[in-house]
Amino acid sequence: MVFLRLPWGGPQADRNLILNLSYRHDDILNGSLDSQLYYRDNSTRSAPRDRRPRPFGIFQGELESQNWGGRLGLNTPLADSLTLLWGADYNHETTANTFNLFDPDAFDASNGRVNRLIEQRPLVPPYTLSSLGLFSQLQWQSTDWLQLSGGVRHERIGFSVGDYTTFFGDPIAGGDRSPGSTADGTGER
Repeated sequence: MVFLRLPWGGPQADRNLILNLSYRHDDILNGSLDSQLYYRDNSTRSAPRDRRPRPFGIFQGELESQNWGGRLGLNTPLADSLTLLWGADYNHETTANTFNLFDPDAFDASNGRVNRLIEQRPLVPPYTLSSLGLFSQLQWQSTDWLQLSGGVRHERIGFSVGDYTTFFGDPIAGGDRSPGSTADGTGER
């Protein structure tokens, strides 16, 4: 995972980059085509907080997330009042949510102006989520005031998380729940 990170220890901040590209063609395969590609990169950081004497002391929450994907849909007329919308979409997301823990001596000596990072712990472990969907939908304009539609969707979802240590220091084994894998991630059934 590569994130456009905010520098740690600073004040509360949000950074959001969104890119979107859409294309439409009204005369393809006797119908119309709509397509979209997108990318989002988001960083959010809370202000440092002094929560002593609690175990986490002086900390700052941070969220890093990237999301990209696309969609392709074809709207095909089948008769005067009957159309078929069909296509595919894909989404890929990587997210990490951490706590930055700061040195209480440096914090106290500077009257709360210096935040020297001593450790970074996961609040939610870094993970990757992806999905691929195939869809089709029939639409029937039976009268001027009544339109009926119905469809089907098939979606394959994959999820993976690496080994990590919890905020309280407990080791947790990661895993993979991709299509075709079993609970232990081996892919054997």
